[in-house]
Amino acid sequence: MSEHSWVSAHLFYHGDQDAVIVGVVRPVVERLGRAGLADGFFFLRYWEGGPHVRLRVRARPEQAQEVRSAIEATAAEFYRTSPSRSELTEQGYTESAAALAALEQMTDYDTVLHPDNSVAFIDYVPETSVFGSGRALEAVEKQFMAASALAVELIARGRTPGQRAMDAFAMMAANRTVFTGILPELAYQARFMVESGGSAAQLLESSDFERYFDANKAQLRAGLETVWAATRGVALPDSSVASNWLKTVREANDTLVELELLGQLDAYPDFEAPADVLQHINHLVPQLIVERCMHLMCNRLGISLAQESHLRLLLTRTAFDLCGV
Repeated sequence: MSEHSWVSAHLFYHGDQDAVIVGVVRPVVERLGRAGLADGFFFLRYWEGGPHVRLRVRARPEQAQEVRSAIEATAAEFYRTSPSRSELTEQGYTESAAALAALEQMTDYDTVLHPDNSVAFIDYVPETSVFGSGRALEAVEKQFMAASALAVELIARGRTPGQRAMDAFAMMAANRTVFTGILPELAYQARFMVESGGSAAQLLESSDFERYFDANKAQLRAGLETVWAATRGVALPDSSVASNWLKTVREANDTLVELELLGQLDAYPDFEAPADVLQHINHLVPQLIVERCMHLMCNRLGISLAQESHLRLLLTRTAFDLCGV
């Protein structure tokens, strides 16, 4: 990528953040793109300092102020016409922030509740320990931008929570096909991605989970079979969510694998998994990074951590079911 900088705006809005994505993110990035002031963007939802959307716009350094002004103007109009009327208090934020920080193992976080319906320009600091630096980070940020454009499209289309969950399931399945076309390996890799995330795997043994799986088995199997068939030469529909998602991750993965083989991938994501699962994992660090990209896509779609864990469990259970295990 050519020389660039990131303009990072935190759009504080304590109400439904879908509204911010459709009412601020989409119009401002379209406006900036038409004006030649930006050549990409990505966004995330986050809680620190109060519920907000983090918008990062890629622009040349000399255009950064124009980008900030456009964001401020678009956000101000949105806040004027569609203000959040949340009753989140300082005490409520203090309690929820402490719990969320503990969940993310954060020892240092913003303890101040920022004003609702406000914008703060706070520098973007890349997670180089997770995604690497240099070419690795550039490849991942390019994926972030493509994935964010896809997420905005799905949200603006009015996809319901249930539809977004199935979209995420299809994307999780597609991620696995990047690394293997062998179904048992896909099942073990899916299990690894569950078990590397903590204790959620214990739910695979629960009767409640099994009842849920049985009730939705046909739809889940059909979804995974469609994606897995692509590894055997059956093309996915160009407009499908899985196909669009694969377009965002394949190039990033190719770069990460190349750097790993050259000994130049300086990323060290945390993980843990049983030995019998690890033997089925090729290109471990690229896989972990691609899965982190999937985690961030769930965030963009408004899928909670609990929902994401449940979807990963369903993918694991469905893959083993297709294997006849």
